[in-house]
Amino acid sequence: MKQLKSIVILSLALSIIAGQASADQSSPNELVSVAAPNYRIEHQTVHFSQAIAKGSRLGKSAQKYTNISDEFWLEVSGQALNNGINLHVSQPQALIRLTAKRQPGSWLPDNHAINPAAIKIFKRNKAINNAFTHKVTKEQYATANIFPNSSAVQLSKNAGSGLFQLQVTDSLSPHQRYLINVKEKGSRYIQRLSVAKQNFVKGRKISFNLALISDDIPLTDVRHQAFIKTPLGENHEVILERKKEKFVFDMPHHEQQDSYGALYELHVTSQWQDGGTQVRRDGKFAFSLVTPTASIANLGSITAAGLPLSLNVASEGRYEVSGVVYGLNKKGRYRPIMRSHSAYFLTSGQQSIVIAFDQEILNRSSFKAPYQLRRLSLKDQSRMAVLSTR
Repeated sequence: MKQLKSIVILSLALSIIAGQASADQSSPNELVSVAAPNYRIEHQTVHFSQAIAKGSRLGKSAQKYTNISDEFWLEVSGQALNNGINLHVSQPQALIRLTAKRQPGSWLPDNHAINPAAIKIFKRNKAINNAFTHKVTKEQYATANIFPNSSAVQLSKNAGSGLFQLQVTDSLSPHQRYLINVKEKGSRYIQRLSVAKQNFVKGRKISFNLALISDDIPLTDVRHQAFIKTPLGENHEVILERKKEKFVFDMPHHEQQDSYGALYELHVTSQWQDGGTQVRRDGKFAFSLVTPTASIANLGSITAAGLPLSLNVASEGRYEVSGVVYGLNKKGRYRPIMRSHSAYFLTSGQQSIVIAFDQEILNRSSFKAPYQLRRLSLKDQSRMAVLSTR
């Protein structure tokens, strides 16, 4: 009777956890049947568990990502730099880095790197004396093994902030492209870009949180522009739509990348102006597009042997299910014991499988039943895709 009561409690606990499915969980009607990849797929069933050290506390889901930006980027030509470009800088002592950009299929010319001694800064069309406190040459960056083809200058404190004109006096190749990065460390203005997960189902809207913030207060009347960089290196503009506290967009039509696991990037530029103050911030995050080839149909009752569950499989392939096993400590609080993974080759249809637990790890643990399994994840190993997380 006591054992039956534990099973009921365990089933209830799993039902609560199962209700926390992420937005990318697909119903059977949404699943897609696609051909198997044209490389050999492992058919052997594998179970693996890894103990979690006692006292460890797992952080938040690794899928959530936040980017905090105090910088912005511009792409300009060598001709534009020789003529002079405008830079709106909102923070004194900003660092300005100039990097020659290699075009696909071409080589950088010998004179591509900019000599920082040839960089001049003007304000209201007047040259600023002692405008820089630091200068970093191409050779110094190369010695540090960072930012190849780059040089940099840091504005002095007396240069202040506002609208500057930056000019390179050395003759540059007019069609050579340069990336200008302005980093304003310590600025009151930051862009906060966050996403709950970094894998999205094809055909669905992609959502994220975005704000330009001043002293922890979100600014209004901010103009946001965005584009997608595809795995093939192409840029496609996207239209952002505001929905309550989030921004959403549809993926633009583009040539598909055949390789599985390829990553896209969303680049967002935020601009705000109040009187003479103009602020720009750039941020980005990477994500993958997932074809919904399978989904979790039902969860069984957890035991010391593992968690049985059933999958709706639309596309033949190798699938991995995993989760973190929790047990009760002496104070009656749940603590993690181990991560358990099970991988199967499955044909289409409804399939019954088990996330198997390592008995030796359970026996060595001081944590007891009733057990819980959290952070349940389903992956399509054949196509390198995370299908769902809970």
